[in-house]
Amino acid sequence: MFGYGAFGISFHPPIGTALVSAILSYGLALATTFALALVIDGLAPNFGGQKNQVQALKVAAYSATAGWLAGIFGLIPALAILGLLGLYSLYLLYLGLPILMKVPQDKAMGYTVVVIIVAIVLFLIVGAIGASLTAPSLPDIRM
Repeated sequence: MFGYGAFGISFHPPIGTALVSAILSYGLALATTFALALVIDGLAPNFGGQKNQVQALKVAAYSATAGWLAGIFGLIPALAILGLLGLYSLYLLYLGLPILMKVPQDKAMGYTVVVIIVAIVLFLIVGAIGASLTAPSLPDIRM
């Protein structure tokens, strides 16, 4: 039932491994959201906004909600393309930053772009960490 597939090749891990991977992914997603909130809070004064950790966490969590909900479409391969609806999260970030972080509207686009770039780097780092922790061990092959 659970597994990964690409280019006609599929890998189905044991249920225990899949469960550990899911729990770890969930925890890392929450940690990444918190780290992104710290970045949003730290960057706010650079764009004329006000530092406020609670408001930054609201922006990080609420804007990511559309992406998380769109991830449900990945459960059914025929609907996976609908996962692109998660890009609505970027628009929510653009709308939320000026309101919650008190950034002037003329600086909102720049702030949004910088936050998105930092978020991409952050998610790549956390993804690499998560993949290294949940990667299946390969048999020792000697020649």
